[in-house]
Amino acid sequence: MSGLTTTFVSCRPPTSSTLPEGTTSLPIAPISLWPMGTVESVFTFPEELDKDKLEQAIGLLTSVWPTLGGRYVRRAREGEDGKFDFSFNLTSSPIPFSTQTITSAPDPFPFPTRLVIQDTLHPYLPPLGPTYHIPNKDEPLFVVRLTTILPFRSSVLGINMSHLIGDGEMGLRLVKLLELFYLHGEKVIVSINDDKEDVYRLSGFLLPTFGDHTKLPPFQPEWDDLYSSWSSIGHDGQKRFEAFKHERETNERMTIEFNQGEIKKLKDVWMDKEKTGILSGQDVLSGWWIQLMERLGMKIDLVEYVCSHRLFCVSHPSYPPDLPTLAANVSRVRTIALQPHQLAGLDPGQIATLVRKAINELRSDPDITLPWLSGAAHHLEQAAIQDRGQILACGDGQVFINSNIRMNWHVSFGFQPHQTTYHTAHTGLRYLRVYQANPREGERLGERVELAFRLPKGGMKEAAENLVRNDQQELADM
Repeated sequence: MSGLTTTFVSCRPPTSSTLPEGTTSLPIAPISLWPMGTVESVFTFPEELDKDKLEQAIGLLTSVWPTLGGRYVRRAREGEDGKFDFSFNLTSSPIPFSTQTITSAPDPFPFPTRLVIQDTLHPYLPPLGPTYHIPNKDEPLFVVRLTTILPFRSSVLGINMSHLIGDGEMGLRLVKLLELFYLHGEKVIVSINDDKEDVYRLSGFLLPTFGDHTKLPPFQPEWDDLYSSWSSIGHDGQKRFEAFKHERETNERMTIEFNQGEIKKLKDVWMDKEKTGILSGQDVLSGWWIQLMERLGMKIDLVEYVCSHRLFCVSHPSYPPDLPTLAANVSRVRTIALQPHQLAGLDPGQIATLVRKAINELRSDPDITLPWLSGAAHHLEQAAIQDRGQILACGDGQVFINSNIRMNWHVSFGFQPHQTTYHTAHTGLRYLRVYQANPREGERLGERVELAFRLPKGGMKEAAENLVRNDQQELADM
């Protein structure tokens, strides 16, 4: 590997449609405080990306996303002991852009498989600084790395951003806009100033906005018992590190693939059996996977489900109109209790129906949604005051589901879709992550989905593989 070189890309002034002129700071709402976490993305390409065009694209991206060059700030609230305000200081600090070359590589492709979830993204993902999650440290919140693999001259693009910048949905929007600026350059800025809809036509995404977050009622302690805020409570950084290290040492990753035909059969079977309303593809995959965990001998009582609430309760006055495009964290974990049952006593359709019911309640009932979010906001704020982070590791009887099934993470940068791949890392014990699979030649995007999670070492993975093989054979015979 040749030496790593880092240059710094200057930020562009915000476009007139992004922020009011003279804006120097943007508040971070308590519900969006997730400083000890990142959105990590790596993309592979069969040929070299143009370094100069990529540098220009990064600069242009900052003109519509000024928090990328900002800094995380915490200030004590005057006259209120123990109270703080959090914000982005819009310093327009240059963006670290590193490049490296890997020589004598045996293959143009950098990973052992084309699976989305990899065990590590090293050395292709640039790290954020060691204190990026601590306020007032002048640490970058967004970094980019371009790797060239020789002698094939293939490229790997790594993008790392603090979760303060946004959730996974915002991370995807960022990547799509970076691709747009790479392919079309300055012409995009002209389009933005003339007609924002032209950006949507070209990228499929609207520009990020930087207004207010959801207005939440004051926190009431009893809401913790009703809505469970365990995923928002802060923990010491060393405890987080030890928890994740223990998981990696004692568990192993498993990935299952389903195609859309198999998912449709699952939906048809369970919707007909349960006589319920519409179930989504993710609903039935969640039900099937949770029952798989129980068939492996793990009794599941609680489902921790990541929900984007950008489109929940949209007519309620607490929800600002630009929440769908807000450059912030607009995702939270909802705890869903399964009804009392014996081991493997619920079928996938029953579980899927319970999950769907809980999500529909959040979509339509602000008397549930706003207290749920208020509890999370309270604990996130307390954790940020103490410089602590969250541990999303399942205890006994818990599973965790974080799905990107509707998000097309695949960017081409001018190549054919099957020539490029998207990757990220990290999952945990009974922690399900779902992604659209990297497409094969001649295959439409989203035709296959991947379910990635970890199981205890010692034979459980082999047992799961046998169960999956039997289930998929039954679907094939239907």
